[in-house]
Amino acid sequence: TLVGVVTSLLAYKYNTKSNNSNIKGTKRQQPQRQQEETDGSFDVSTQNRVNRLKKRGHYDKKTVYEILDAGTFCHLGFMRAKREEEEEPEEESELDSHPVVLPMLYGRKGNTIYIHGHSANRMIKNLALSIPISLSVAILDGYVYARSLFHSSVNYRSVTVFGNASVVQDDQEKMEALEAITAHSMPGRWTEARLPSPAEMKITSVLKIDIITASAKIREGHPGDDKEDIDNLSVWAGVLPTVLAISQPIPDPTLKSSSTPPSSFITHHPKYPHIIYN
Repeated sequence: TLVGVVTSLLAYKYNTKSNNSNIKGTKRQQPQRQQEETDGSFDVSTQNRVNRLKKRGHYDKKTVYEILDAGTFCHLGFMRAKREEEEEPEEESELDSHPVVLPMLYGRKGNTIYIHGHSANRMIKNLALSIPISLSVAILDGYVYARSLFHSSVNYRSVTVFGNASVVQDDQEKMEALEAITAHSMPGRWTEARLPSPAEMKITSVLKIDIITASAKIREGHPGDDKEDIDNLSVWAGVLPTVLAISQPIPDPTLKSSSTPPSSFITHHPKYPHIIYN
């Protein structure tokens, strides 16, 4: 695949001083965005409050937006409602609704997240009912090797968003939303490939999720070993950073001989600055 997780073994070379600064520095570079309003924070409530390890919780919009922009996939959770036109086996009739979590590509513009799918998609039809949803994005930044398994962990950045989805009806907003989704995962591709045709736009639904509230949770730094283990155990402890990288492109066998990889990723891919091919 073009995207793979590359585990950096440079952690073994870090001295104590460089570890304290570089472990935080293993975060992916943030994609460039137009200037926007990121002042302020989301109100803290029972819905978005981080209850476990509260010091890791963040509610400012700047942090939430940065993690959303750095993420690749979101996971969208909602209660799938039984629609009247659906016929289900009698033994399952009591399951009028059930929870569903789906991985999705997404894009963000301001305080709005966009997702898309086929107009006949059951998920799209459910979300179009403006039911409450929860959307999460998580980024793995490193494995935390503690002297004990109990304190072993991972460094991560995560966001949980709450809102309601609605169908984008305006044609211009719909096209701009698709551009935002494309730019999020394939920066620069919008100007390289053929744009959606009217027929393709007709069978594609775009949903917008205005963020009602959200929170971020971040873990970074070294393991929190017990003093007794630090004093008595010789087991190696530290952080093994991880990054998301792109590797050697795999050309489609139907490509014409004159086709070359696009400049959007062959020279520099702003989404994944770690490139492991020449």
